Amino acid sequence: MVQLLTILNVVDSSGVRKVKCIKVIGSFKKKIASMGDQIAVVIKKIDHKKNKVKKGARVSKSRKIYKGAIEGAVRRALVVRSAQRFYRAPGIFIKFGENACLIINRKKVPVTNRIKGPVLRETCLQYPSLGSIATYIL
Repeated sequence: MVQLLTILNVVDSSGVRKVKCIKVIGSFKKKIASMGDQIAVVIKKIDHKKNKVKKGARVSKSRKIYKGAIEGAVRRALVVRSAQRFYRAPGIFIKFGENACLIINRKKVPVTNRIKGPVLRETCLQYPSLGSIATYIL
């Protein structure tokens, strides 16, 4: 279950490590996101070694790094793992130990080409571009 102000781990290779949920994208009444839902996030922590940027430096978007890898930038994300139970068939449920997401663009395509960790089969069927770059489909 992901709601407002939830801190999530980012599981793609974009250089972003932690994000905070600020909006669940969907209907205006929707307050909680589950696996496979889109959310709007603010970037809280980036991997400075990967982006080769000094810590605390303000970076213009014209640099040769991922454009969204600036702390405080607002981006779209897709929830791929949740600590809430996901019911698949009678008597079968899947539960992850963390809340995790990956950064996507407006066309619902991931901005990077690698996803770390497992992704649900139902999410891969909903987003075909996600299934092609996932390392492990559960």
